[in-house]
Amino acid sequence: MFHVIHLTVFNFILLYSIKTLSVLMLTFIVSIFYVHYSFGQNSKIDSMTERLRMEIHDTVRINILNALAWEFCYSNPDTSILLSTLALKISGKLAGSGNSQTSNVFIASTYHNLGSFYYLKGNYLLSLDYFFKALGIWRQNMEKNPQSSTDMESLASTLCNIGNVYLVQADYPKALKYYYQALNIDEKRDDKFGIASDFGNIGIIYKKQNDYTRAMEYYSKALKMNEDVGDKNGMAIQLGNIGIVYTDKAGYSKNHGDMEDANLNFGKALEFQLKALKIDEEINDKTGMAIDLDNIGVIYVKLAEAGPAEQIHTGSVTDSLLRIALGYYFKSLKMKEEIGDQYSIANTLGNIGSLYTSLLGNKYSSAVVPSGDLSVKPEEFLKKALEISTEINALDLQRNIHQYFSELYYTTGNYKSALDHFKKYLVVKDSLFNEDKSKEMGKLEAKYEYNKQQAVAEAEHKKEIELAGEREKRQRVFIYLIAAVAVAAAVIAFIIFRSLKITKRQKNIIIVQKKLVEQKQEEILASIRYARRIQNAMLPTEKYLERIFKSQ
Repeated sequence: MFHVIHLTVFNFILLYSIKTLSVLMLTFIVSIFYVHYSFGQNSKIDSMTERLRMEIHDTVRINILNALAWEFCYSNPDTSILLSTLALKISGKLAGSGNSQTSNVFIASTYHNLGSFYYLKGNYLLSLDYFFKALGIWRQNMEKNPQSSTDMESLASTLCNIGNVYLVQADYPKALKYYYQALNIDEKRDDKFGIASDFGNIGIIYKKQNDYTRAMEYYSKALKMNEDVGDKNGMAIQLGNIGIVYTDKAGYSKNHGDMEDANLNFGKALEFQLKALKIDEEINDKTGMAIDLDNIGVIYVKLAEAGPAEQIHTGSVTDSLLRIALGYYFKSLKMKEEIGDQYSIANTLGNIGSLYTSLLGNKYSSAVVPSGDLSVKPEEFLKKALEISTEINALDLQRNIHQYFSELYYTTGNYKSALDHFKKYLVVKDSLFNEDKSKEMGKLEAKYEYNKQQAVAEAEHKKEIELAGEREKRQRVFIYLIAAVAVAAAVIAFIIFRSLKITKRQKNIIIVQKKLVEQKQEEILASIRYARRIQNAMLPTEKYLERIFKSQ
């Protein structure tokens, strides 16, 4: 499932408008390719096309062109590529007008869209080229603004889609590398939708390597996260993935003679695939429905192959199972052809060819194909499947189809061709599964786990530093408080001491002054007494005067 970057209309007016786009030509191009759309879809396309005829700002025009491109991506990716190429041209002219930051966002988003459309066409070389161009711009933006949530989301989305391209090319170490990079970013952003998708993609890698335990581990984590956030599309995808694991486990048990375990796993596989189909029908996800139908067909084929010998000879159970399987295959093929997903088309064509081989080989002699005509040649389906898988360089499909060809030619007695295709099957298989790839994948996982642990350790260390800083800060505050109290106490003590000293000095002065006053008073009294004595010595006494007066 591709991550889509949706552009938003910027809330400002640019200084000029691109006049070079021929709206008449664009309308003609669009009108050619949407004759098979529903009324609602036609109405939506008509509305967007009508807006392109108006005098609108270039940013709005780019948004509409890219939105139109996504409307056609499954039915006609060539039209999508043309529309996004026009959007890219306008974005480039914006860059020359001094709006480099704005144009970079549009250019990177359009590169991303073109990468998605070339992927749907099966042109993985060009798909990677455009994805890496987008990746370069997102990384430049991140260098300028490391905290930009929008750029981080776009970067994670592009990394994931690069991983998707490497996945269909069966370059599992590279796919895993980019999935882990996307996961690291989504975890930093705490984007649960993105994390769930990354878990699911990583699970696919392990499933491709037949590591069912690790695959189930990642699928289960993804499903739990999808359920927590209510992502029904993600839930359907992971339910289907879990169903595939149970199908493979059932095949393994069957090959080792444990039919009880095989039947148990087949039952679980069918249960999960039907749950996935129900959800995809509820949300009208045709791509998901087509995949679910194909996977259910595979289960019924394997159930038929796993049946007891007596049932195979009588054909009572096997016939019904194969009819059901072919019915699911053809429903799936029809949907996939409407969607235009080349990888999925090749996969279902191969499944149909393989089943027809079994029918023609009288492995199930009483089985009847839906048309009732066993003259249908499996080779026609397999050739078409091999042609598409070779064109899009899908190695895992090529491996399967070479195996189907080998079985077909062995059944029809063409042993030389059977051997040639078996050798090709082994060559492709060896390129998909080898010790070096497993080691490289192990290193990538170990690196991811190490980086994750380092990130946790750094976060804990940072937290410890922050706590230590807080403790040190509190200690400094406490010390400052104690110092302030000590200083205040010293000041108060000094003031009290000084006050006491002044009081004592004043008291001493008062005492001295009192003594001086007393001394002065004593001196005054002494003087008075002395004067009185002198006075008394000079004046005659009262008796003396009385005697004088009497004598006269």
